[in-house]
Parts: sequence; C-alpha cells; structure tokens
Amino acid sequence: MKNRWLALILNFVIPGLGWFYVGSKRPLITIPLIVAWIIGVFIGWNSEEVLNLNDSIAVILELIIGLFFGLDAFQDAEELNKKSKKRNKK
Repeated sequence: MKNRWLALILNFVIPGLGWFYVGSKRPLITIPLIVAWIIGVFIGWNSEEVLNLNDSIAVILELIIGLFFGLDAFQDAEELNKKSKKRNKK
C-alpha cells in the first residue's frame, strides 16, 4: 500500500515524483516532468534578477499547479490502495 500523503507531498514538491512513487502514471510522462522541473529550478536559481511582480505571479502559479499535482497523486494512491484491498479480500 502506498502512503497517499507522501504521494501528495512528493508531487507538490517535485511534480511527477508522487506519481512515480505511486506507479500510477507512465514513466514517459513522469520522468520528463521531473527533469524539466529540475532544469527550471536551476535556471531560476542562476538568475540574478530581483523578484518582481511577474516572479511573484510565477511563484503563486507554481504553488497552485503543485497543489493540483499533489492532489492528483493523493487520489491515485487512494484508488490504488482500494484496488489492492479488493484484491486481497478475494
């Protein structure tokens, strides 16, 4: 059984990692998403600009998108656990 809260946190922090943990999405989707996120983080850290309004909006959008990804991984883990329980009862 997969921990649904861990899946939520993983997918919130690094989009795609929670799905990879749960095993619900194909690696062809999750691995490029994780790599793109890591590249984006390094590009963001290397910029020397001061935060402005556009950056603030980007941070808010990242948090919202991370929340949706996290909730999706949470639901996937929950569905996987329900299917696993049904199989174990038979």
